[in-house]
Amino acid sequence: MFNESPRRKHRVIISTKLPNYGVRRKRRGIKPQKRIILMMEKNTYMINSFINFYRKLNLRNQRTLARILFALINMPVIRYVYHFIYLRHIKRRSKQFPKRLIIETCNYCNLKCVMCPYKAMTRAKSTMSMLLYRKIIDDAVSMGMTEVTISGYLEPLLDKFLIERIKYAKSKGLRVGFSSNGTLLLQNDHLGDILNSQLDWIAFSVDGATKETYEKIRIGARFEDVVDGVKTLIQEKKKMHLSTPEIHLNCCVQAKNYDEVNTQRRKFYEVFKGADVFEFGAVSTRGNEGERLPRGSDFETPTKIRKHIYPCYTIFNYIYCLPDGIVALCCIDYDGKFRLGDLNIQTIAEVWESNQYQIVRQKHMDGRGAEIEMCSNCKEFELSSFRWWQ
Repeated sequence: MFNESPRRKHRVIISTKLPNYGVRRKRRGIKPQKRIILMMEKNTYMINSFINFYRKLNLRNQRTLARILFALINMPVIRYVYHFIYLRHIKRRSKQFPKRLIIETCNYCNLKCVMCPYKAMTRAKSTMSMLLYRKIIDDAVSMGMTEVTISGYLEPLLDKFLIERIKYAKSKGLRVGFSSNGTLLLQNDHLGDILNSQLDWIAFSVDGATKETYEKIRIGARFEDVVDGVKTLIQEKKKMHLSTPEIHLNCCVQAKNYDEVNTQRRKFYEVFKGADVFEFGAVSTRGNEGERLPRGSDFETPTKIRKHIYPCYTIFNYIYCLPDGIVALCCIDYDGKFRLGDLNIQTIAEVWESNQYQIVRQKHMDGRGAEIEMCSNCKEFELSSFRWWQ
């Protein structure tokens, strides 16, 4: 009876749990840097929430926060830790096939915006056939892509196949959206077609909250037409009790509207009340250099303190297709000079795995992306120090 003591029974119970301690030891054996990477990857929601918070700040506060973050990750010890962790994360992400396809279904536009190189474009004007479009969409679905954006150097409402294209992509299970200048919304029953097409989102480019500022930038547009069109779309969407399309208002911040955006930002929210998303971003380097923000402005990216050059997020995560089926490097290549493949005769996978595309991606992975002339002065390339977390 003495040998059957509770103490001995207790020992037996403990011994049966020993394998669990082995599992715990393995977890403790994970290297600290790998543990941090896993933690950050699991908390992408938190990172995206921070990005959304950043976008809601006014321009001065955005630049202040950006400068603090850039300064922080370039401090003597932190910069090496951040570089090691971030580069490991990028290498893992860069092996994944892109999820988003950007298609320029035609290259016709009804405006001559001051910051846009459309008026300098020399490639032939054309519209993508539905046959080629269906082939590209089917190809994208087979490769596991999840989103198609109709965008580029065009006004999508000038594309006579627009609604048919949206419906076809939706029938294949893709998320679909497009960017528009909004000037043609009230013409040819576009509103009804858009609301009945199951479109997921539509982004309107509005670079001023007043008629004077807007029409200085969007040459050929009437401010009243855009305001009336967007407001009517918002009202009709509510009447039909629809959750989509999400309505985005994008503002390209530049020299002509910088003061208005920075001091009267609330006016944008008042004029376009009811829109779902408001985004303000600095003018890119693809257009008129004279329209860029001046050096030293609050919105300028603090590139001088960047010690490490990271791969461009865009070329690893988007595939950009022109109306003739040519795959260009990205939207910065407005004339389609940097050709990476032809979807008339190749699949998306063949283009992605082509020797030329791999050389471009490898240069970026090696920190030599700036050797590519088109990438050397690109604002998107400059923002890669954070963008891979999203």
